[in-house]
Amino acid sequence: MKRWASTQFILIALTVMIFLGTFFSVSWFTNHLLTTKQAEVLVLERDGIAEETERHFDVFAGALLNLSDAVRHRPDDEALLFALMADVNHRLDAVYTVYFGRPDNTMINVSGFEPPAGFDLRERPWYTAALNADKPVATHAFLNATEDRIVVTVAYAVHDEDTLLGVMAMDIDLMAIQTLIGSKTVGEGGYAFLIDSAQHLLAHPLLDPTERVIVDVETALGPFSFEPESTVKMMTFLGVDGEGAVTTKAIFCGQFTLGVFMPASEYHATRQLYLIMSLATVLLISALITALALFQHRRVIRPVRTLVADIAQINLATRLQYRLPVASKDAFKALRQALNAVLETTEHHYLHKTQAERALLLEGQKIKAMMDASEDIMFQINRLKQYTWISGRKLAIFGRDPEYYIGKNVLEVFGDAAIERDRLYDQVLKGETKTFEWHASVNEERHSFSTIMSPIRNERGEIIGAVGIARDVTKQIQRHQEVERLSYQDFLTGVYNRRYFAQAMSDHDTASNMPLGLFMIDVNGLKIFNDVYGHETGDDLLKIIAATLKHHLPSPHVLARIGGDEFAALLPNTDALTMQALQAQITENIANTQLKGIPLSVSVGYDIKHVPDTSVGVVLKTAENGMYRHKLSEGKQARHRMINIMYKQLFEAHPHEQEHAQSVSELSVAIGTALDFNKERLKALELAALYHDIGKISLQRDLLDKAGNLTDEEREQLKQHTEAGYLLLRAADAYAAYAETALFHHEHYDGSGYPQGLAGKSIPLFSRIVGLAEAYDAMTRQTPYRAPRPAKTALAEIRNMSGKQFDPDLVSVFIKHVAPTLIQDDTSR
Repeated sequence: MKRWASTQFILIALTVMIFLGTFFSVSWFTNHLLTTKQAEVLVLERDGIAEETERHFDVFAGALLNLSDAVRHRPDDEALLFALMADVNHRLDAVYTVYFGRPDNTMINVSGFEPPAGFDLRERPWYTAALNADKPVATHAFLNATEDRIVVTVAYAVHDEDTLLGVMAMDIDLMAIQTLIGSKTVGEGGYAFLIDSAQHLLAHPLLDPTERVIVDVETALGPFSFEPESTVKMMTFLGVDGEGAVTTKAIFCGQFTLGVFMPASEYHATRQLYLIMSLATVLLISALITALALFQHRRVIRPVRTLVADIAQINLATRLQYRLPVASKDAFKALRQALNAVLETTEHHYLHKTQAERALLLEGQKIKAMMDASEDIMFQINRLKQYTWISGRKLAIFGRDPEYYIGKNVLEVFGDAAIERDRLYDQVLKGETKTFEWHASVNEERHSFSTIMSPIRNERGEIIGAVGIARDVTKQIQRHQEVERLSYQDFLTGVYNRRYFAQAMSDHDTASNMPLGLFMIDVNGLKIFNDVYGHETGDDLLKIIAATLKHHLPSPHVLARIGGDEFAALLPNTDALTMQALQAQITENIANTQLKGIPLSVSVGYDIKHVPDTSVGVVLKTAENGMYRHKLSEGKQARHRMINIMYKQLFEAHPHEQEHAQSVSELSVAIGTALDFNKERLKALELAALYHDIGKISLQRDLLDKAGNLTDEEREQLKQHTEAGYLLLRAADAYAAYAETALFHHEHYDGSGYPQGLAGKSIPLFSRIVGLAEAYDAMTRQTPYRAPRPAKTALAEIRNMSGKQFDPDLVSVFIKHVAPTLIQDDTSR
């Protein structure tokens, strides 16, 4: 028994020792595990708060990058930049002000801040810090100029390739971030805090954000060592915090340090609870081994199993919104909360990424749609000069789908015609930007394109290909060529103009063109056609002359209209005999050409340059003098002939006008005879009266033959015959003396006539005589629109209009000396 007892004792002692060893080993491991898990939970809390705080800073950094892109694309558009900066300042509540500083010490500031004298923004911390970084940086916290808020400046250096355009910056009011961090709880009694690079405590539960006071971290919390990302360690803070677990993490490019603090009592709570339970278990182990097993199962194993089972439910692919259930008395509550925080952050990032991908996809579709709809051809090549992408409606002219070009180079697509383009592609792939033109023939139609190409680089700055835009400039080139052609062409006749002819004389003034013949040609009677029939008929005359000259001049020749009625022609390698024969041929052919039934006429002069020493200008002047000599004789004859033909055409078309002209001429001579005019003056009066209505040749035929009353518009047209007759008669020297009579024969003595409203003796005598004679003849003659009046009735009307329409002296002479014969003739009929 004793031996059994000893054995039992030894067994019991051995069992107790084994149990205690196992128990304390398990206790030590469990205590270490709980401490590690608690530290992980605290780190998760820290990372979750850091992630949320980082997102606040990312909003400002993103806004800076967007504004920087605007500066690169439109560096000189200050109005646009100011509007974009003001929009950011308005949209982001935490932004106090936005400004842009340039290397020349000028700045744009939406707050209206005017730098004082001597102020050098290039020495400001935010400016220098941004220059030394390739991403947005932040300064330490400081009170703004009005000391009404604590701000941090976030800045970014804007470069266009290697050129510094300036620094974009914004002042961020830290109240929102202070409030955000100050509101965060860690566990039951912990909190978060924020420190900047100048060791300022920016956020802490003890700090009131509204006080606008910057506190030094060592003053508030005591000595504090900073690490980019620290493990959990125990520290003692000043004030009410006391000892606790602390872990920190650098955020926003290392500019700030975010920390979390958990009181030591809470941090060690789980471990202490376990130790107490372990001691209780030791006291009760000998008697309550079964109860201990049940207790362990209920307090440790089952919660762990439940936690593991709950964690196993996590499936980010199908249950993104799943969260671990959290009981108030769950030993793993903090761990569950930390895991839920991680799940919350994961869901946020996933949704944000999904939205970004959708937005990017939509934006890509928009860009592709715009590119496909563009008239320009847009393309991309790789390092092998192969097309990797191409788009644009203009591709349709080549009759190939975009897929045809993919994988081919420019030589494979366009052949030898693209050798020069292939060389330019090489230069672009070496870093140059090139603009060039090229041409392509499609269905015998030539197309011209203007292309601009630039290299594209990867994130390491290496050239990986190039992009280009090709625009069809065919119409622009054609318009330019047409404008250039028109600048050398006479718009009316289609031959060259004076400008081109001047250049042609210089170009043809070479020994190889000698003898160089030069014609000067003047159109006779152009003014008569313009005055009588209108400028459209005059234009027709010039076109006929140009066409005739062009047809009969031998090739090669240069024909130009160098003045209103003057043409000139250059004939290389043409001798005197040929020029003389051409002069006669031109004159004859044009004389055999008619317009409005009137033979045309030109005056031609020419000269020839035989030796290089002779100035071509002298040759031109000699030809011009010869032309004027011919015009002195031929021009007069032509104009005289034209007037006679026109007058004959008027009488043939309107026989009553011939009778009227003859009668007015006879009556005028009778009045002149009564006034004792000599023979020469009577002859002049006779002819003036005979031609007084020659201007009617310019009127429409049906107007002169109209039987009914004339409209107001028709009366105005009829009145124009006086001025037309004046211009026509004045154009020929032989008839110029009669022009004044034709112009004023419808003027009235009281000034009520036309065309100038002359009155009294200011009306020429011949015009007063012809006007009186014409009125009498018109009243007593049968016309298409009025029956004739008896002579006595007409004379009574003339007597009644004495001093009004007619010169009273002439009326007296007419009544006394001419009227008796008229009455007698009328009675005898």
